[in-house]
Amino acid sequence: MARGAVCIGCGQPTGPGPRLNRLLDGRPCPSCSDRLLESLPPVLPSSAEQYSFEDRSDDAEDASDDYLDGA
Repeated sequence: MARGAVCIGCGQPTGPGPRLNRLLDGRPCPSCSDRLLESLPPVLPSSAEQYSFEDRSDDAEDASDDYLDGA
């Protein structure tokens, strides 16, 4: 008998679609919140989706503090 997927944060079933489970104290589960937000389409179009996180972090290391030069 197959068991459905459960959230690692709250232990409740994740269901077939995105859902927001609540913890025992009534707060939304942070893991379910992240999963729900990731399932939603972006609010504004962005060209930043072309780049992976690794590409952006490499650029940050090479960047200098140019804004301090004008001060």
